[in-house]
Amino acid sequence: MTMPRQPEGRLVTRIKKWIESKGGVVYNIHGGDNFQEMGIPDLLCCFHGMFVGIEVKQPGEKPSKAQLYQLDKIRRAGGIAVVIDDIDDLKLALMEPAGEKTRRG
Repeated sequence: MTMPRQPEGRLVTRIKKWIESKGGVVYNIHGGDNFQEMGIPDLLCCFHGMFVGIEVKQPGEKPSKAQLYQLDKIRRAGGIAVVIDDIDDLKLALMEPAGEKTRRG
């Protein structure tokens, strides 16, 4: 598998490998599909029994209103929803006590 050239793509690849190495399942969602709701996070995964939506951004980039809306829906349904630009932030969000996870994003 060749590594994506864009920084965001490289981070997505690293995240997928890390989640899978910890026994999680991760799906990469490709935006722009006419049959998909707008703003769905880049990655949807099951990690140790938790539903997680991950919006991946380059440093300094912010999520769109549609992305924030979808992340909020995930949180309200009891899932974890995060916006990250660094894999260490994701590791902290997924490995800290459950009560803290839903605050991120």
